[in-house]
This record gives sequence, C-alpha cells and structure tokens, in this order.
Amino acid sequence: MNSQVAREAEIDQVWLDMIAKEVPIIAVITRASGVEEKWLKPFLEKVSSIRRVVPIMALQEIMHHNNIQPHGLDSLLFDTEGLLEELARTAISNAINTKADSAFGWCRDGCVKVFVTRLLPIPFLQGQATFLLQTLMLAEIAKTFGYQFDKTFLHNIAKAGIGVAGFDSLLEQVLNNFPGMNQDNIQTVQEVLSQSVIMLDQVTGNLPFHDQLLELLKGFSNINPIGGVSVVKCVTALATTLSTGILGLVFIETMKAYKLAEYEGRPLPKLEEEFPERIQQAMDAFRCWFGGDMPVLRQVPQADLQ
Repeated sequence: MNSQVAREAEIDQVWLDMIAKEVPIIAVITRASGVEEKWLKPFLEKVSSIRRVVPIMALQEIMHHNNIQPHGLDSLLFDTEGLLEELARTAISNAINTKADSAFGWCRDGCVKVFVTRLLPIPFLQGQATFLLQTLMLAEIAKTFGYQFDKTFLHNIAKAGIGVAGFDSLLEQVLNNFPGMNQDNIQTVQEVLSQSVIMLDQVTGNLPFHDQLLELLKGFSNINPIGGVSVVKCVTALATTLSTGILGLVFIETMKAYKLAEYEGRPLPKLEEEFPERIQQAMDAFRCWFGGDMPVLRQVPQADLQ
C-alpha cells in the first residue's frame, strides 16, 4: 500500500480475511516517509488477518523537503523468511486436504454400492461382493493420494478392519434397538440416519473425520430411493454400509498421514500398523454410543500382509 495515497475505505478487510485462511499476510507500506506512522501503520497493525506490517522506501526520494534514504527492505526479507516455514506447512495442509476431499467421493460411492449389493437375494455373493467393493474403494482412495497397493493386501486390510472386529453386528444391534423399529411404527432409512447424526454428533467430536462422517450420513440418507426405504427391510445392509463408510474415512486419515510424511521427507508409516491402530481408535470413540464394550481389533497375521 502506498503510504501517500492509501485510504482506510480502500482496504478490503473481508478480502484480507479470506486470503489469511490460505497464507500468512505481510502488509508492505511503500514510499514510507514517516507519514505512515500517524495512522496507516497503526491501523494495519490492528487488522487481525495481517501478521506483519513493514514500511519500506525502495529508492532514495525527496519528499516533503526531506531526503528519504532507502530503508525497510532488509526487514521485509527477514519477516518473509520468518513466515516461510509456516507458509510451507499451510501449503502442505491445503494440498493434503484437497486430496482428502477428492477421496471422500470414493468413500461415498463405496457406501452406495455396498448398500445395493447387500440387498441382493443371494447371501453368499453379498459377503464376497462387499469385501470386493471395500477393497476397490480403498484402492481408489489410495490412488487419489498417489499410492498404489496390491489388491490382495488391501483386501486383507479390509477384512482385518471393521467387519472382522464385529462392527457390522454391533451396528445392526444398535439399529434394531432404535425407537420405532417395529412393524407398527416403521421408520425409513432417512429417519434412522437423521437420529444417528444427532447421536454421533455428540459422541464422535474427537474423531478427526467427525464432520465427514456426519456429511456422509446426511448425504446417503438423501439419495433417492435409498432414503425412503423401510429400514426394517435393510438393517443388515445399512449396518454394513455404515461400517464401510467408517472404513473409508479411517483409510483417508491414514493416507493423509502417509502424504504428510512424504512431503516432510520422513519414512512412510507401515500401513499394516497404522491402519488397524486408527480403526481401533475409531471403535473406542463409538463405545459410548453403543453403551457397552466393543471387541478388540484382531491383529492381522503378518503372513497375510506381506
């Protein structure tokens, strides 16, 4: 901002607030002859989105009968260098979150496909198809982050996750105990999921994917004709779908940890250790919803993960 012409009305604080969400802001006052000390510099220092205020005079200039020598460029360089590490962290975080947003679409897609598959009249194919769809979902999430894992490896990861730990059956038990889950007062999938969102909002606040989980449930319940289906007819399918969503969201968090380690030049975590640990953390967070103990996640035999 030119110290000689800047006016308070010209400084768009809304725009500055928007930029500050992405990168740290340094306000540079150019042609600083000392007049900026009267109002412009103090004004900018009170703007919360501005991290540094640096007056500079790039070239020697005669102003107000005074010979103003160049100054401030060293301060600008110093303050900029001081924010580079923060800028890098912000850029990394934005890049990872962008990939996570894209991966969320595959999680939602996997849930819809699993729900439809679980309604098939052939029980034997239901189980096989569910694990296949979960494996494909994990593979697409990994690709979004720039990784490719062996399909057999991901299949074993899925089997060792929520399904083997008994999460499906626990979710089914909870759904069966919902108020109105009887033939006289049949609720729809949308009604049950709306109640689930309210309860989960209270008990999963500490989970890193809390907002995404609620968004997933709300979005799924609004899909036609899924939302209008009688939940009594599809409790098992809905339970498996919910566990698939949690499986995908936990895997996204795992991939975020992978990408962060890659960007920071650290060794990548071991997926066979990182993923089950995060699954178990998610299960622990659900205990208060279920009102009882949850089973401990079965450790995957090392031979299955080679």
